[in-house]
Amino acid sequence: MVGVFALAVILVIFISIALLIRTRNRRLDKWARSIPLTDSQQSALWELWQNFKAGRIPEVDPLTRLSPYDREYINQICSADFRPLEFGSSNTVRMSQGLSLLKRGYKPEHAAIIVGMTINRVGRRDI
Repeated sequence: MVGVFALAVILVIFISIALLIRTRNRRLDKWARSIPLTDSQQSALWELWQNFKAGRIPEVDPLTRLSPYDREYINQICSADFRPLEFGSSNTVRMSQGLSLLKRGYKPEHAAIIVGMTINRVGRRDI
């Protein structure tokens, strides 16, 4: 009887955590969609994201079409410092994914932006 009760408590805790994470991710997605991007910035980010999702390193760097200001802005919004504290820092995940992308041959700037798009969820059309 105690085992069934303990299992029920664990199940309730697991469901509660899952719902909290889902709610947090919805708020994070809403925040990410509020970040202003020009069409050229959005296009470059989306092209980089599509290559990443397909497991390809971009043959042509989509960021070269952007001005230095645009590139700086993209790097800023993908940085750990830009993500609101209420959503947590995710530093361990950032480091792990960043190192993995570098080992796969991505340029450091591309790896940082892809990590930012994953963690900060900015510049994505699929959220």
